[in-house]
Amino acid sequence: MFRYVNKLQWLSSLRRGITTHTNIHDYDVVITGGGLMGCSSAYHLMSHDPSLRVCIVEKDPTYTRASSALSFAGIRHQYSVVENIRLSTYSVNFLKNIKSLLQIPGEDPPDVQFKEQGYLLLADEYSAGVMEENHKLHRDHGASVELLSPNQIQTKFPYINTDGIALGSFGYRNEGWFDPWSLLMSFKKMAQHLGADYLHGEISNLACDRNKITSVEVTNGPEPVNLGCKWLVNAAGAWAEGICQMAGIGDPTHPDPRMHWGLPVKPRKRMLFPFRCSTLPYSNLRDCPVVIDYTGTYFRPEGQGDLFLTGFAPPEDEDPDGFDFEVDHAYFEEKIWENLAHRVPMFESIKLQNSWAGLYEYNTLDQNAILGPHPVITNLLFVNGFSGHGVQQSTAAGRVISDIVLHGSTDVIDINRMSFQRVIDQKPLQEKCVY
Repeated sequence: MFRYVNKLQWLSSLRRGITTHTNIHDYDVVITGGGLMGCSSAYHLMSHDPSLRVCIVEKDPTYTRASSALSFAGIRHQYSVVENIRLSTYSVNFLKNIKSLLQIPGEDPPDVQFKEQGYLLLADEYSAGVMEENHKLHRDHGASVELLSPNQIQTKFPYINTDGIALGSFGYRNEGWFDPWSLLMSFKKMAQHLGADYLHGEISNLACDRNKITSVEVTNGPEPVNLGCKWLVNAAGAWAEGICQMAGIGDPTHPDPRMHWGLPVKPRKRMLFPFRCSTLPYSNLRDCPVVIDYTGTYFRPEGQGDLFLTGFAPPEDEDPDGFDFEVDHAYFEEKIWENLAHRVPMFESIKLQNSWAGLYEYNTLDQNAILGPHPVITNLLFVNGFSGHGVQQSTAAGRVISDIVLHGSTDVIDINRMSFQRVIDQKPLQEKCVY
């Protein structure tokens, strides 16, 4: 079982020889953030070296506002950045083998309910050229993707209205969606089973010596707990910028100019709306993939029967920063419903079932992940800024972090273009077509 360690438990029960002195507990790796990024990192570290001392620090063990639990949870290979294709390739292969990889002896194997029903991206005349360019890249890297004309789309998916569509790109294998909560709990349980500790608390301060983080202070009850560490992994999601500020990253007065650049990760609200289409026989959309329209509206089936899940990617000028979890129901009426009904006429008669809002850890530089060590504080590892790709790429990202800690490099991707150095150099790693 995964144990929550509070201060009294920790002071009275320290595991396998962890040295203590003046309320300091020493770890090889401390991970701030116990969502999918943090738990995947802990699992990969412990599975490759069970002797490691690893601690995950999570401020909310209920995960009420965790991005991992509130995600749309699609997974695809259709990117224009090779690193994203490779991250998703690793992740989907892991999902397909999860029952053996994350099974704890004596317990039922995990089931993340991976639905391999594909991704259908729809382009208008302005984005069709980019879609064609991306298609060659996808095929060169082994993705099972086909381009579809409007007539082919209507033949394959007769419920879709192709007005305004110039081209479609359909990932017919290794793309779809899964249950993010089940994946999170599976990683979390296995990480603990392998020996990782889990501390309910919030990092409130960092101690540095010669450009190395030596310990972190965790607020946990009336008195803080200090954790010594050789590595600190920033897996704090939408809250990641605050961890960096504690380390002096983004301080314009620092003598090293590389420290002047802050982590460009901000919280951005994304709302999801489950709805039912009671007039629609489920068999009509039994094969429905994730559909992403060029308008920014996206949807997919959810569960059984006539339930679907939808959302909308807002334009930049309508996408403010902030820790806002309030659902704007007018947003569905004004931004989503019309697009849904136009693309699938049977969606003209639908009924909302629920709604929720979560946060993207939005990289304002280029909406792509920042992975690997800081160039000055070299034992601070970033796994941040995935901008909506995090849940689907968390499995691979955890492996990347593990490889860097244990080997100094990784063969999952070449992390150079995804490193923090591109922030300093102001060289965005831009997707040609962001969905």
